Amino acid sequence: MPVKPSYVVATPGHCHFDEDKARALANHGLLHFVAKGTRRGTNGVTPEQTRLNPRIGLVATAAARTLPTFRAESIRFGLNPWFDRWVKKQLRPGDHIISSFGYANESFRWVREHGGKTFLSAGNSHPENFWAIISEEHRRWGCTDPPISPQHHERAKAMLADTDYIFAPSSFVAQSFLTRGFKPEPSCRSR
Repeated sequence: MPVKPSYVVATPGHCHFDEDKARALANHGLLHFVAKGTRRGTNGVTPEQTRLNPRIGLVATAAARTLPTFRAESIRFGLNPWFDRWVKKQLRPGDHIISSFGYANESFRWVREHGGKTFLSAGNSHPENFWAIISEEHRRWGCTDPPISPQHHERAKAMLADTDYIFAPSSFVAQSFLTRGFKPEPSCRSR
């Protein structure tokens, strides 16, 4: 008898798209766990299938309330390696994982090395496309900050090397990956 696939959804904050995926997987008996860097779980997902690390959310919230926006966002993105290491420790061989740009790089690599598949939940276009569009807006408005934290931008790009499939919420997002060498089938990996 074949073993049912087991999925992990990893998102350091609240993300409706990823929480919807976790609920759907739980409803079909396919969710191993949802990992969040918050103190609240996901409605429709049992506590047994929920892993929370509220310390991550506490640091991000403190930064958001006390620092200028770009600095606070950079700190929030800087917490992603901590979140990633925490998630990776809880994975089992054969797990598949769903996460977004730069949140779970080590976990993606580990999952692929241990027989699972990786799914990028792409809420935005390809990182290079996103960077170019926001850079143009920054130039237009005279903003001196980079579009997003450069460290996060590099993590987002690096994660693509270990991505098997991409969830694209629009044809615009899908096209941004296809333009950069990702294949439409059977996998979106560029290699």
